[in-house]
Amino acid sequence: MRDTINGRLGRYTLQTRDYFYNALREILQQVTLLGRWRSSFFDHAASYGRTSLRLLYCLDRFSEDMDFSLLAPDPTFSFEPCGDALER
Repeated sequence: MRDTINGRLGRYTLQTRDYFYNALREILQQVTLLGRWRSSFFDHAASYGRTSLRLLYCLDRFSEDMDFSLLAPDPTFSFEPCGDALER
């Protein structure tokens, strides 16, 4: 994971500590979304909010939180497969 993050940090201009911190947060959000996609999370849920707008439409806004909603109520839904995919 460290090599992945370091490789992706090279794509950013890290002029200050704040730039580094924001780049790191963005990379971790991307990794989180990738892990959720790999676990078929988005077959059951959708991402919405400012983070989605920024990533999907390249808007100039940043949000620390990531918003998700199930597409339909599902009392058996579990985040466990997402965790396994994130570790991979």
